[in-house]
Amino acid sequence: MSHGDGGGLEAPKRKKAKHDEEIDVAPLIDCTFILLMYFIVLQAMTPRMDANVPAAEHGGAMKKESASVITIKNNPNTQQASILYGDENKEGTVAGVPAFVEDGLRKQKTNVIIMADREVPHGVVQQVLKAAAKVDGVKLGIAVQDKKK
Repeated sequence: MSHGDGGGLEAPKRKKAKHDEEIDVAPLIDCTFILLMYFIVLQAMTPRMDANVPAAEHGGAMKKESASVITIKNNPNTQQASILYGDENKEGTVAGVPAFVEDGLRKQKTNVIIMADREVPHGVVQQVLKAAAKVDGVKLGIAVQDKKK
């Protein structure tokens, strides 16, 4: 027997199965409509701003010489915040903040800088800011560090 005469064993030829190559788009359309309805309902529930608020601007530095400085430090031993007035670090309370700010205003210090340790609870800083804001004619600022490069 020779190899070319067809007397040898050959593997049977397989028929290629015909696959349906169409994609059923009905489930895709259903998903699209569900997503569309979700976003429509979400848009209707989003509150709108009634006030015309100004755009944010980059802040500038306040000069310490023309400002009343209030320092808030956290005492690690007692876990209580200490409020210190001015460069002299005279100890005070939240109730005494308006009087300190008014005294600074009489000295032409129209800015108020709040310097708070990172560990000080935000609620304490808010109380000091509210107390300082009771005095008309001052600008409030919170001291921050320069961005590290």
